[in-house]
Amino acid sequence: MSDSNEFFKDYQSLLQDTNRLKKSETNPFFKSKYVPLKDVLKEAKRLCSKNNFVFIQRPNVYGDKEDIQSTLITELLHISGQKIKGEIKLVAKDKDDPQKLGGAITYMRRYSLSTMLGIEEDDDDEYYNKKDAIINEFDEWKEKYNGQYRIMG
Repeated sequence: MSDSNEFFKDYQSLLQDTNRLKKSETNPFFKSKYVPLKDVLKEAKRLCSKNNFVFIQRPNVYGDKEDIQSTLITELLHISGQKIKGEIKLVAKDKDDPQKLGGAITYMRRYSLSTMLGIEEDDDDEYYNKKDAIINEFDEWKEKYNGQYRIMG
């Protein structure tokens, strides 16, 4: 099997093996939930080691003193030597403040890895409970009308 076939076979296997991650942390400023980086890293390491990949993430700073730009580079390297590379600009309110830049790095590490590896995030159980309730209600409605319904669309 060629290297590119092996790469795609392993990448497809990685994508199919991905677990949904639970949004377990709360952002107090936006009152929203998110998956912490440690959980994304744990899942990413599991997926990569099982499917012949390794990932590397690193910040990249370029430009002159007047216009410094920062990006995050994420690479997914396969045992065959083939790779996928992504680069995204780091956005921080104050790029001279290491705390704010660190927050931007953490945020982008989480999302770039999740995107590259197809890691999905579960919203609250509340969503799934509502979804199940709607499905149950539809099933009851179907039963009540004994199949005499038509879905429009």
